[in-house]
Amino acid sequence: ERQNLHDAAIEEISSKWGGRQTLGGPVLSIPYTAQLKDEKGTVEFVTRYAHFLPDELTIDGKVFPKHI
Repeated sequence: ERQNLHDAAIEEISSKWGGRQTLGGPVLSIPYTAQLKDEKGTVEFVTRYAHFLPDELTIDGKVFPKHI
């Protein structure tokens, strides 16, 4: 009975966490200062970020799944 309970628990957890996985590549984030004016003409400088992704990304690796 304990073995069945153990197997059922693994199956339940795997069904929730064992789905499709996505690997993400590098993102280059460049900070810049933007100038904003409100309706009263008050100027405020804020820091924003420009994000750049590669046009292509090739990942060569191996996956070693671990079972408990």
